[in-house]
This record gives sequence, C-alpha cells and structure tokens, in this order.
Amino acid sequence: MQRSIICPHCHTGSNHGVSVCVGCQAEVHYGASKEAVMLVFVAAIICGALVGSRLQATAGWLACGAVLVAGIWAISRLSSDRVVFKRVYRTR
Repeated sequence: MQRSIICPHCHTGSNHGVSVCVGCQAEVHYGASKEAVMLVFVAAIICGALVGSRLQATAGWLACGAVLVAGIWAISRLSSDRVVFKRVYRTR
C-alpha cells in the first residue's frame, strides 16, 4: 500500500518518497534532522572523553562507539516517519 503525504504549504497530495512537492516545488526531507544527529555525535564524544579520563583510553573509545551506535539507532527509530517540507518564499 502506497503511503501519501500532504504538503502543508499548498495542500497537494504526493506519494511518500518524493523529493519535491509537485504543487509548490517545496523540498521534502525525510528522517532525522541534522541537529539531532549532531547532538548524538557530541554526546558520544563527551561520554567517551569522560569514560576515558576515569578509566583507560580504550574504554573511552569503546564507550564513544557504543553511545554513537545506540544514539544513531534510537534517532533512526524515533524519526522514521518524520517528513519536513522546506520552501523558500520569494517576495520580489
């Protein structure tokens, strides 16, 4: 069954998976935002640094990798249905 999405700008229906809205030419983005992915990377680095300073450096690298893999997996599961329409309004 084909899923459909509706553009919030022009209210045109499209199939899930398109990259541009056919009605208003808004870009369609799927999945996790760049900010969420960067947050996971920063959390992994901080966790790895803290564990590495308390224990051996190898444990820090392992903790960093574990947090990174778990964080990316969690974000991909949480934002699997996320769809964002981005449109640039030109007023000239």
